[in-house]
Amino acid sequence: MFVQKVPHIKDQFLTQERASMELESGQIAVGWYTNEQDSQSVVHSHPYYELVLPLVGSNVRYSVDGNIYDINLGEMIIFPARCYHAGMFNITDKISERLIAQINAELWQEALLASGLVAPTWLGQLVILDADAVTAWDLRGLFERMAQTAYLHGSTQHMVQRCELVELLLLNAIWGAYLFGVLYWLYQFLPSLLGITVASYMTDLIQMLPYVVTIVVLIVVSLRKKKENQPPEHLGLSYFREER
Repeated sequence: MFVQKVPHIKDQFLTQERASMELESGQIAVGWYTNEQDSQSVVHSHPYYELVLPLVGSNVRYSVDGNIYDINLGEMIIFPARCYHAGMFNITDKISERLIAQINAELWQEALLASGLVAPTWLGQLVILDADAVTAWDLRGLFERMAQTAYLHGSTQHMVQRCELVELLLLNAIWGAYLFGVLYWLYQFLPSLLGITVASYMTDLIQMLPYVVTIVVLIVVSLRKKKENQPPEHLGLSYFREER
């Protein structure tokens, strides 16, 4: 099975040296990868972002920082730049076929600025999207559109690639808005749909729920962040030169 106009790479032998090289074909490279004889990769990292979408054959198993992630067909995993990982491609079948997009880290940051997102919590972390989200947002189609940018040139190519990345980044941001929206909908419409009456004092508490959950999520995410990603220890403290 092949995707039209997307390069096909079969049983590529990946070394750590090759993985650490910059992209050879511009700022975005998309390929249809098939692994049959070569069933696993070495531990490696890339200087660019890598998006992997298994579509045919086996599920894919990745090892990242001692943790195991099984990616089913139709799901997508995003590896940030410099994230060490290793893959196994014969978990449920003898063959694995995947769409893979590799994206220059500088272009990724440029698209992030253009998107208007302010330090999203998932930035710089491993991200996994389930098959329903991948299908609903047509991420396979986005991969294929990214592949077509190889046929563009100059400023036109750069502009189109940045727009496609902004689309991807905004789709990731939808998850937070979706959670808030669902909670907001619950207190607005669920009582009337169920035909129940909510006491006035309970209404105020229920209306607070979306905001409380949002605050809790932010606290939990901030606690999970690594120490080096935290703000400076003395942020907000007045500086007096005489006290040095």
